[in-house]
Amino acid sequence: MDHTVLLVGPGAREAVGLDEHPALRVLPEDPGTDHVDVVVVRAVTARDLALLQRVHAAHRDAGAVLVVPAGDPGGVRRSLVYTPGVPTDVEVTEEPGGQELTSRVHACAVRAARRRAHRVLLTELAAQTVERPPAARPVSEALTAVLDRAPLGVALVDRDGTLVSWNARAAMLLGLRGPDARAPVTDLVDDPEALRSAIAEVEDGGNDGFSPAALVAPLRSPGAWVEVNAAATTLADGTRVVLLLLVDVTSRRAAEEARDALQDRLRVVRRSQEFLLRASDVLATSTTWTETLARLATVAVPTLGDLCLIDVVENGRWQRIAASHADPGQREAAEELRLRYAPVPGSDHPAAMALRERRTQWSPHIDAAWLRAAARDERHAALLETMRLSGYIAVPLEVDGEPLGVVTLARGARGRRFTHDDVVLAEELAGRVAVVVGKARRYDREHEIAVALQRSMLTALPDLSPWEVAARYVPAGADTQVGGDWYDTFVLPGADPVLVIGDVVGHDVTAAAAMGQVRSAMRALAWGRSDRPTEVLDALDALNAAVRVTDFATVVYGVVEPDDRGGAVLRWATAGHLPPIVLGPDGRCRLLDARPDLVIGVPHPHARPRTEHRTALAAGSTLLLYTDGLVERRAVPLNVSLASLQEQVTRLRDLPLEELCDAVVASRAHDQEDDIALLALRLPRAGTDALEGLAGTA
Repeated sequence: MDHTVLLVGPGAREAVGLDEHPALRVLPEDPGTDHVDVVVVRAVTARDLALLQRVHAAHRDAGAVLVVPAGDPGGVRRSLVYTPGVPTDVEVTEEPGGQELTSRVHACAVRAARRRAHRVLLTELAAQTVERPPAARPVSEALTAVLDRAPLGVALVDRDGTLVSWNARAAMLLGLRGPDARAPVTDLVDDPEALRSAIAEVEDGGNDGFSPAALVAPLRSPGAWVEVNAAATTLADGTRVVLLLLVDVTSRRAAEEARDALQDRLRVVRRSQEFLLRASDVLATSTTWTETLARLATVAVPTLGDLCLIDVVENGRWQRIAASHADPGQREAAEELRLRYAPVPGSDHPAAMALRERRTQWSPHIDAAWLRAAARDERHAALLETMRLSGYIAVPLEVDGEPLGVVTLARGARGRRFTHDDVVLAEELAGRVAVVVGKARRYDREHEIAVALQRSMLTALPDLSPWEVAARYVPAGADTQVGGDWYDTFVLPGADPVLVIGDVVGHDVTAAAAMGQVRSAMRALAWGRSDRPTEVLDALDALNAAVRVTDFATVVYGVVEPDDRGGAVLRWATAGHLPPIVLGPDGRCRLLDARPDLVIGVPHPHARPRTEHRTALAAGSTLLLYTDGLVERRAVPLNVSLASLQEQVTRLRDLPLEELCDAVVASRAHDQEDDIALLALRLPRAGTDALEGLAGTA
């Protein structure tokens, strides 16, 4: 048969989705006199539980289903325990409901129908206790016989809750014996106040029918659960008494506990998965290991706790890297904890003990006395008191036996207690975080070493007066290690300066070391051979083929010779490198876009000989040599990037050379995907004293 369902709560019809179910008839919000089988209440926050109270008061015979948002961010499920005036058998489910919600609605409807039948039976029983004419006596006796064999317990108590009479089922449920007559029924259950309140409610006339169901555990039947409803009635002699209807709900309670345990476990798993997804985003986008820790602390609250502190240890010194609180009003206090109150080595601080003993320290309950004892001074005590912490978990971070630090999680007084499941989740997450942080930490150290190595190989520029020379080297971001980019300039024995820009394959310390060897070999070859660029590149290629310094490298090698007009001639050759740029004295840029010859280290049986190119540089010209980190971007074609670079150099033509180099690098370093090396040469303008001196020496 169809069940009538009343939907209430914010957005209930849209969120619950029962309108189209063929076996359910959804009533309007004001059902009037329509009978209601089940009330479905959607509660987004704890304040919405008032809806459940009001609807239950209006439809006490109806079953109740509470629908909360997935994950219950508003803490509705937790607040339900402390909310009076709601049915004890309310079903709680999370969105989206689907088939599970439909099943629960049907189950509630069946229970409501059974409860109504019991109420009818007890109402008839109450009526039979009043003095009746003799003709009604057989009905009373027959009813008494039926009740004695009924599958539900019935007990009669006076206004003080003292037992007067009971049937066989009640005796079995509560463990009643003959001497229990005239004993308080509240002494037989684990929650006497709940039973006392149910009796008082109907006895005081506050309820015209039955009291809300009270769920109690009989003390004489361990493991059993009984649902009790109370109704007031009057005996034949006018004595006011209370009827108690007792239903065995042990099986249902066990099923609910198993379901709740499963839901709790699913929530733990879901929390773990949600955190891991957010943590993965952090690990994928952070640039340094310290930033990684700071952002992980932010995403750890409130999923894992209300407060997250992350401490690291380097060279025996503790440093608190991150502190984050779920409450925005407590974040300044958390930041003060980070700045002033890192753990003291050797102390009883949970983090210090966790690292010292190499195992998790945790407590589900700490009080104000514990916090005062843990404080290092009055200000520390005030901060801890303000946060009202109630429990902590401190997990050491270790990789390959090396202690990295400690992650500490804490809960506020209003949050739920930490459980063993929380500890398992915290340890699992700490283990994964430790591996990533350990790698990031090692990477930072290696990156610093590689950058220092590479910078040490990029020697100071020689004085080429009256020509100006400038260079820049910028390592790539933290997601990419250093590479083999380099620049070099030196003066040959014939007094002609040499300009070199190159890039050795690779992005690690090995590439930086190979770059150093290639750079030194090129210097030696240039000094020991003629000044012809093609011969130097050919000799470098032959040397690399013999000793295999690198798999391949790209290079531009150029010799600059002054002419008698204040300009110069650039004799250059390329081994697969990007074309140089010349900024003329008229402000126009051009690429020296000669066909690039074969790169160093890649033999080719049909390769043509390398070509030496000659380019005239007018007085006042600027020559730029650069590596691919300055122009190559994944989403931008190379020709577009090169054109953009020329336009930028043209706009900056009036800047001094050093400022021009700074501006070019700064505008492109924010999204670079590789190292940047830049080498620039500027000739003085015609008519300057420096130019006349240069012409005299040419």
